[in-house]
Amino acid sequence: MKLLRRGIIQACLHETSTTTMSNPEIEAQPALAIEGLPFELPLVAGCLYAILEDDDRLAAATVAAILEGLPTAAAFCLVSPKQPDRFFNGATALDAAVQSGRLMVLADASKGKKRAQSAATNSALSIDALMSELDYWSKKSGRRDSVLVIDMVSLAFEPTASSLRRLRQRAERDAQAMVLLFRQPAFLDNRLLAGLNACAASLAGLVGLHCRHEQIKLDLHHWCGRHGMLAARRLPLTWTGDGRIAAQPEEQGRDAPPALSAQLPASADEDQVVALSSSLAKGESLPAGWRQVDDDFDKLPRALAGAIAATVVLPFVPGTNFDALLRCVFQLRRRHGARLKIVVREVGARLRYSQETLVTRLGANLVVPGEIGRGRFLSLVGMLRGQVFPHGLPSSFEQALHEAMPDQEQGYLAPQDFCRAVRRSLDRSRHTGIDSVLLRLPPAFGLGPLDALRFCAIKRAGDMCSADRGNVYLFLYACREDDVGLTLERLFGLPMGELFASEERFLAADAIQTAIDRLEERLADAPAPDLGPELAKVKSAAPAPYSLAPAPLSLKAAAQLRFVPLPPAQPSPFKLRADTAEQEIAAPS
Repeated sequence: MKLLRRGIIQACLHETSTTTMSNPEIEAQPALAIEGLPFELPLVAGCLYAILEDDDRLAAATVAAILEGLPTAAAFCLVSPKQPDRFFNGATALDAAVQSGRLMVLADASKGKKRAQSAATNSALSIDALMSELDYWSKKSGRRDSVLVIDMVSLAFEPTASSLRRLRQRAERDAQAMVLLFRQPAFLDNRLLAGLNACAASLAGLVGLHCRHEQIKLDLHHWCGRHGMLAARRLPLTWTGDGRIAAQPEEQGRDAPPALSAQLPASADEDQVVALSSSLAKGESLPAGWRQVDDDFDKLPRALAGAIAATVVLPFVPGTNFDALLRCVFQLRRRHGARLKIVVREVGARLRYSQETLVTRLGANLVVPGEIGRGRFLSLVGMLRGQVFPHGLPSSFEQALHEAMPDQEQGYLAPQDFCRAVRRSLDRSRHTGIDSVLLRLPPAFGLGPLDALRFCAIKRAGDMCSADRGNVYLFLYACREDDVGLTLERLFGLPMGELFASEERFLAADAIQTAIDRLEERLADAPAPDLGPELAKVKSAAPAPYSLAPAPLSLKAAAQLRFVPLPPAQPSPFKLRADTAEQEIAAPS
């Protein structure tokens, strides 16, 4: 949400709700009121809370739960990029709250405005604009809200210690509880959660709400209450008829909710292991208790009919059709649910990093590297007992492939095109969890960017390079930090010290984003030339590499060689100079 002072967010108030809701003394304390919870989730004034959700309906249900736990005389404010009718998702209680004046909605009034800067640059600016806008509407309406809820779905925001500290200081200044609603699809990695956990000192509560197949799960990471701190709790929730959420009743009482590590009841097939024939290396025997089936991905679902919590081992060997393997993993996970354990073992071949990430995203619990021996492999399979696949699946196999495929751009790009392509790749990686690397390489003394780029031979889709007036930029898609050195040697074919004076790596997505922002700023001040035409001329005019090694002699040429003897030498008479002299004397004068 791109905010500007006075006009980009608009108040969505009913015409009867212009009265001031000021209540300096409210005895009851607001709370996140979810029916049936065995513990309280209070919203303390001056504290900051974060709630992660993977469904828009959960966002509306969360706001409804805050409204349910709000004291009668209290009011609260919601900042959302959506208009109330779209955000509330048919929740009549929220509509009634707007009409009564208990709820004020500040919706995004900017339509179709494009960001001129990136998320990393905009994070601080957006927070400044948000605070300024909230101050303006607070003075204009004269309200004193007990709770402020901010939907972060379109706000350029990175959970850093400084940004969360500023929001918490505002909550302390206004003596109100501030709740941040984050949207994170279930199949994504936990980077957002990891970032919030790293800043846990600024948060009085952190909760995750996940919905899969209409089954809701509440993960309480930590929450500070009147009786201390609650942590590591998990509860199943359910939908109610009016779009709200409630805890599922438990037969054994609700005094001690299960922890995040609580195991599901053991299944009868928990110890069963089904392995394809090629998943065992040459010379390995079938472990006791394992069942071996033919190497046919299409017949595997029949062999696993009725499986609930069994373990299946799939091989990745030379010649394996990765698309068939990936589709098999996806279908098994969708058909048998989260308790089935799927192991992919490398035997004589290695998965690429992007392939490994994709297969684990689509349902595999574990990828066993080919370097691991039999004993360690059996131990890793045994460690999967009782584990549950923690991620949700994409809506379709084709969608997962589309999101994981890199952009078609590769090789050299003009500076501005390079920046746009890197941004697109980063946006795509947020859905797939694939890490990439950006390198800034200043050429060695006496060389220019064009001299260094003529040695760069990029052949993989997604890998791109460009240059400004003083540096070469190289973006490596789906590349781990440990593989950067070998990749550079393969791309340039020369020692890096001969081409570049130094090397600067950007590994995290936000670091790459910041580096691209700074490159765009420099390009705006001093545009860099497009080296594409010059590189094309240099590479087209480059002579074939010269080799000192003799050319190999083919067998066909050797077979055509024949030995032809020379004719015998014929002696010729040798005339002395004396004979010539005698002939001259004998001649008559």
